[in-house]
Amino acid sequence: MKTISTFILILIVLISQHIIGKAFSNEEKKSQQINTYMHDIMQTHQIPGAALAIIKDGKIIHEQYYGKASLEKNTPVTKNTMFRVYSTTKLITATAIFQLIEKEKITLNDFVHDHLTYIPTAWKAIQIKHLLTHSSGLPDMIHYDSHQSDKALLTELAKEKMLFDAGERFTYNQTNYWLLALIIKKVTGVSFDDYVLKNQFLSPKSGVLFSSNSNESIPNRIAKYSFDYKKNQFVGATDDYGIRAHSGNGLNITLQELIKWNQNFDNNTFLQKNTKNLMWSDFSFKDQKSKFLHGWGLYPIQNKMSIGFTGGGVSGFRKFVDDDMTIIILTNGFKYYPVHNKIINHIAGIVNPTYIDKESIIKEQVTNGFFNLTTDKAIENYTKISNKNPNTNFERTLNRIGYAMAKSRIEDAIKIFELNVREYPDSWNVYDSLGEGHEINKNYKASVEFYKKSVERNPENKHGVQKIKELESKLKNVK
Repeated sequence: MKTISTFILILIVLISQHIIGKAFSNEEKKSQQINTYMHDIMQTHQIPGAALAIIKDGKIIHEQYYGKASLEKNTPVTKNTMFRVYSTTKLITATAIFQLIEKEKITLNDFVHDHLTYIPTAWKAIQIKHLLTHSSGLPDMIHYDSHQSDKALLTELAKEKMLFDAGERFTYNQTNYWLLALIIKKVTGVSFDDYVLKNQFLSPKSGVLFSSNSNESIPNRIAKYSFDYKKNQFVGATDDYGIRAHSGNGLNITLQELIKWNQNFDNNTFLQKNTKNLMWSDFSFKDQKSKFLHGWGLYPIQNKMSIGFTGGGVSGFRKFVDDDMTIIILTNGFKYYPVHNKIINHIAGIVNPTYIDKESIIKEQVTNGFFNLTTDKAIENYTKISNKNPNTNFERTLNRIGYAMAKSRIEDAIKIFELNVREYPDSWNVYDSLGEGHEINKNYKASVEFYKKSVERNPENKHGVQKIKELESKLKNVK
């Protein structure tokens, strides 16, 4: 009997080890897939450096650092690297506002002028909920000098007409989050920066700070790179939006500090569950078309919904609430166009196959071909993929690739626009793009020809109509 019991015990241990080993093997396989994907997409889009975290069921299942923090110094991205997350900062600001709501210091329905009595009279219908949801109708401060005083800026903004009545529709606007910061300061008696750091970042502050000045020298903080096509090299950002922009785009943070923030957020340390549900509730826009939560954006994927926000084309924070999963991507630049949302969606599909978007993957293969092969070879690659997927529409994909190429390789861009015309001859937009390609290449006669074909298919194409007038006038002057 004892022998049988021992045998059964050994058998249970072996089965358990097999199951655990299989689980670990599956996690390792997914982690390898993620690393391979990150390597490939960073190479294709020439992303200098990145940091990635995946949190599932309260556990960090992937935390990895890739590439270069500084191209000039050839230093790698590490756990100490601070990224500027740009507008992803707005999630932090929204959380701060809801902390004050939870403490009954303010409400969503408070009028802004109740707290900021000096704002222009025309703004008096605006409530806090309108600022959070970008439905205020305010003029955007991004078009004004960022270093003038608050009073001077308000004077300038007051001269502008409201874009629409408060609550009518979603229009992204930096003024909204500046006013939220002013409300936080008025209600708490401390600056926006101090309030957030004290109430949302509970650990030592070495890995988090506020700065909207890319020129400021900060240890371990890396600059965003943009690609200069004339110099054919990456150049560091020099933007300086001033202290006023901190609540909209000023968070600088390490991946590990953002992971800690997420853990505290998920554990209801910052907000109670019912307060988070209020923050994540749909705002009712009057146009009945706009969709946005209270400070959080909506990102549908495979008939499911994820929520979060992005910033500067270089950062993304996304929650897949139904699956208790959060994906954080931080990067410091790109050559062609932002791909942070594409990265998040693809990785979500690796972790949970129900998120796999086959059409998106197919289009990604086409894009990779054009950015990694010669244009002729890439067109061959596209043709093979298109023939295998006859129901997939590649028009927007080809157009985007064409415009990316037009920045430095206009002849190749024109080939891609021509391919799009052959593939989608009934679309007015493909002719408009080909016309633009020829215009960039200073072939104005051909440009007019294709703009006209575009307008024939869509007489409402105001861009095409205007370009025909401009270029025909230019051709007459040349004669």
